[in-house]
Amino acid sequence: TTNTKQTTNPLEMTTNNRDEKSGVSVDIPVTPYNTQVAVITRVIKAILTRQSALLESPTGTGKSLALLCGSLASQRHLLQLPPPNGQQVKVVYATRTHSQAVQIIRELKKTVYRPLTCSLASRDKLCINPGIANRCDRDAECRKMLKKPGACPFAAAGELLPISGSASNDFAQPLDVEELAALGRRKAACPYLAAKRLVRENLALLVVCPYQYIVAHRIRKSLQLSLAGAVVVIDEAHNAAESLMEAASCDSIDLVAIQEELIPQLRSFISKAKPSDSSTELVESAEKMLKIAMSLCNWASEAAGELQSTDFEKKSQVWKGEEAMEVLDGIGFAATKIGSIRSAILQLVEDTPSGVVNAKALYALDDVTGAVKMAHSCQ
Repeated sequence: TTNTKQTTNPLEMTTNNRDEKSGVSVDIPVTPYNTQVAVITRVIKAILTRQSALLESPTGTGKSLALLCGSLASQRHLLQLPPPNGQQVKVVYATRTHSQAVQIIRELKKTVYRPLTCSLASRDKLCINPGIANRCDRDAECRKMLKKPGACPFAAAGELLPISGSASNDFAQPLDVEELAALGRRKAACPYLAAKRLVRENLALLVVCPYQYIVAHRIRKSLQLSLAGAVVVIDEAHNAAESLMEAASCDSIDLVAIQEELIPQLRSFISKAKPSDSSTELVESAEKMLKIAMSLCNWASEAAGELQSTDFEKKSQVWKGEEAMEVLDGIGFAATKIGSIRSAILQLVEDTPSGVVNAKALYALDDVTGAVKMAHSCQ
């Protein structure tokens, strides 16, 4: 059983709040429960020994505050060590929802820790452009505008906001998503691009985001959010399973969109590319995805004859795991090619002019790569 009574001596470590074994000084704004002491101690041990920790604490015992203080105390300790042991360690704190991420920022504000903090959210939540902010398709419209230099009056300032002369004051206090959007409005600078730069250039020492931003490779790669060497905290991890399954699942593919839209679009893009163009890699990506899209449609056409009636006007076919993997390998989704396929898809979506390729159809193919990768990892 876990004792949840409060301690008489904060942290029950030493009188100066230092963990006796690790030497890490910890600041916590409350007299902690014994459970918080246990969480902090184990978080510090896991970080300093570069191990994973699976921690459980009863509801209402200040688990999130303990996770924050333990992680940030360890981060501060590592930053203060003399070379070559001293190092800058990024903490990525993942929550189930955006509202829970906001709560983490509130908890952070109660502490003495002030690492440069970045709250991640989608364009939907951070767009401040009045021309598209209230549109239901603002994510797509934002992507279109950013592909046209000067189309969005807030874009350039957003890129500069994290490194501007006032950046040290603007980000002196941790900002949740709403506060980041408010800062963007005051500065007439895109908060989405500001957050993206904070992450891309590893300026942020604390990144707060929903699970999806670290488990979905497409989001992580688009933001250039690197987890290499980072401390990753997954709060309420029992809820993460659903996000993990979604990130590694492919429910259906719109073959009609691929055959009638994506394949002609890729062919057109390739044929119009000039040999002298500097976009050689982009053309190679288009050629790679054209080959896979055509192979998929050809296989589906051939496999249609094997379908069996299962319900009124419905036909289907079930393949065993090994058979399905063999089919996908033949189409072009071999495990060894997943990385290059994902890079090609992201490059086409991000770098081609708006409307040139069907992004939704490409993302459907990307979902297949996630399912294939998960299937191979389970073998």
